[in-house]
Amino acid sequence: LDEPVRADHKGGFTEVEGHSFEMAAEVVNLQRSVLITGDHDDFQDTLEGFSTMMMGKGLMDVRYSRLEYCGRRNKMGKYCLHWHLVGACPECTYQGNAIVDSQQIGVTIHGTHRALVDQNVLWDVRAAGIFTEDGNEMHNVISNNVLICSHWSVCSVPWLGKPAIQGGGIYLIGMTNDILYNRIAGYEHGLYTPGSAFPE
Repeated sequence: LDEPVRADHKGGFTEVEGHSFEMAAEVVNLQRSVLITGDHDDFQDTLEGFSTMMMGKGLMDVRYSRLEYCGRRNKMGKYCLHWHLVGACPECTYQGNAIVDSQQIGVTIHGTHRALVDQNVLWDVRAAGIFTEDGNEMHNVISNNVLICSHWSVCSVPWLGKPAIQGGGIYLIGMTNDILYNRIAGYEHGLYTPGSAFPE
């Protein structure tokens, strides 16, 4: 910086209602040498970007790429990165990617088991950053990801018939997964589990 910042930015330790909390900024790199991008011109108006889906047998391995302007709001199955009913897939990996500006869900694990979602950075991914869709997803590792929303109101949107209040950094229906060392900031809910209050 070559001039003072215009607003106070807390750092170090802050006292809140008698409890001490460390306030530290997460610094992330959103740039990658491989870029997968959707239409920039009317993304905010149409609420639609590109989507990917891996179905059936085989594997989907996406590493160290930037995906931007992806996801289609209120369209089932139209997510930035999506494993769909793949079954057991220990070779399936999403690692080191930057997912930037998504209209609906950055990473979806649906009917897929033993996959790896690791070291990804998600920025302004609306509805849910990482989503286990049905609850039967088992033994996936979701680790070391950073999910940041620039403001909770940007990412808290109605989606797939759910009200905006039912979103979050990680939307977890499948409870038999390993959720390790992820950092989530700016979402209305860091980790959202619908439980029996809103059955699927």
